[in-house]
Amino acid sequence: MEQEATAFADGPTATREGGEPFDPARFDRMAEEVFKPCYSLIAQQILRRTGVMRGSCADIGCGGGHLGAAIQAMTSFRMTYVDVLPESIAIARGRIARLGLSDRSAFIVSSVEKLDVDNSKFDLVVSRGSIWFWDDPLASLSFLYDSLKAGGALYVGGGFGSEELSARIRREMESRDPEWSARRHRMTKGYDSAFLRALLPRLPAGRWTIHESGAEFWIQANKPPAEAGGKLDFLGYAYCPVKQAFRDLCESTIDREWRSRDVEFAAYLPAGCEIEDPWEGVHREPEAAALPDLIASVGYGDFWGAPFARNHVARGNFSARAVDGPVNRCFRRGEIVDPESRYGIYAVSPLVLLVDPVLLGGLPAPRRLTDLCDPRYRDMVCLSSSHGDVHDDSLVQLWLDGGEDAIRSLAANVSGGLHGAEIAKRAGTDHPARSAINLITWFFARSCPRRDRLAVVWPEDGTPCTPLYYTAKDGHSERLAPLIDLLEGERLGQTFAARGFPARNPNVDNKIPNGAYLRLPGWDWLRDAAPEETRATLVSAFYEAWWAAHPGRGAMCD
Repeated sequence: MEQEATAFADGPTATREGGEPFDPARFDRMAEEVFKPCYSLIAQQILRRTGVMRGSCADIGCGGGHLGAAIQAMTSFRMTYVDVLPESIAIARGRIARLGLSDRSAFIVSSVEKLDVDNSKFDLVVSRGSIWFWDDPLASLSFLYDSLKAGGALYVGGGFGSEELSARIRREMESRDPEWSARRHRMTKGYDSAFLRALLPRLPAGRWTIHESGAEFWIQANKPPAEAGGKLDFLGYAYCPVKQAFRDLCESTIDREWRSRDVEFAAYLPAGCEIEDPWEGVHREPEAAALPDLIASVGYGDFWGAPFARNHVARGNFSARAVDGPVNRCFRRGEIVDPESRYGIYAVSPLVLLVDPVLLGGLPAPRRLTDLCDPRYRDMVCLSSSHGDVHDDSLVQLWLDGGEDAIRSLAANVSGGLHGAEIAKRAGTDHPARSAINLITWFFARSCPRRDRLAVVWPEDGTPCTPLYYTAKDGHSERLAPLIDLLEGERLGQTFAARGFPARNPNVDNKIPNGAYLRLPGWDWLRDAAPEETRATLVSAFYEAWWAAHPGRGAMCD
């Protein structure tokens, strides 16, 4: 990972001793011609992950101002652009003027080490591609953290936004300059991910998070609000279509069981879908005592992946209630019930096939997920995506059944990726970019207004699902039993099933066809295969195969 992490230093605003010359004008041309698609995607990720959307923001090592401008275009931020090179500031100033953003922009020529700003000045501080060229990253990160207001966020690192864009930009740059990757690696001079991770215990107290993959390396810090303190009894997440219902049911239970008796109970239950909360990085907390007593979440990241699973679940710090009774007929007990009672899966989000028979042109509709690898369906398949990347649930199931050959075959048949809402909007219409076969969540398939013209296929080899689950801190399950009863109970299950999220509870009518099999990957894989690493590898392999099968095409995901 060292070369991947340090390779994000594509645009140094100045070089440390022993570095190579940097031409601001040349880099700005490269940013416009090659890197430009990544800035708006990174800006969206920053806003979503930090949850900070307004106030004052600083772009440190701003170069030509691409990232700061992308953030300003999406928000009302007042932006301060900071760079050590006057030439870069001049380029940024011109760009901001052309975009009509000068009235809420300021410009400072300074290195991060000599930046003269007051404490508690900014709501958000961002920096892409410059940390690898700071003389003292520890001191600079501490200084920038101190410059945040209470409730503010720091987001420093580098990347290209998604696995797809990363691969695309790398190929383009290496076609222009075969030494590009090697030179970028040399410029970082040892500031690899291990070095930067080692700084975290020495940084000011706060919520520090690392976002790392083949496409990014970011250090995020959320400064607690001035009134915040203590820890949570319950941290609860659900998928967007059921967030509000989830929150209402949980709050009603909390009011009845605790607050009505004047018992303090701290819960965080976000209901919005656009802004992520400052608790995002809490799954990396090494001390169990600092974690919420009950956690409900979704998918195979965060509380399912390392380090939470390694530090807490594997050590018995967290567990779920044992399931002794029956499960809903839609599931296989061995897949949905954790044999070691570490996680309690109470509902799932399935992916189905939404098929347009007219566009198939006489071909039979696929009946199994593995049928999507059939070369007859070349460029007929659309995958669900969000935030610039495909959903990897289906990739995991195909890989488990057919290995990397199945991933490559699927990539050749995929025409593109769209958000589920957009797929539902286009399916069954005359839209020129609609697809014959769409892999889409059941929630969005149900919402398509033209289902009478389409077929919904529940794959015979199993409908791939992602879990909604909970896990409770050791010694707290009895105290929190009313909430666990809610999560596993019929009332919440019926509420979720009515919105397209089938529940484990055996009494729930999940409103799916008889014989439909909702499939989960299996506990051997979930226990032993480091799910988040496997998923990242599969996504990367998929994009490489897609680009090889579609040379010269633009971005896969709209």
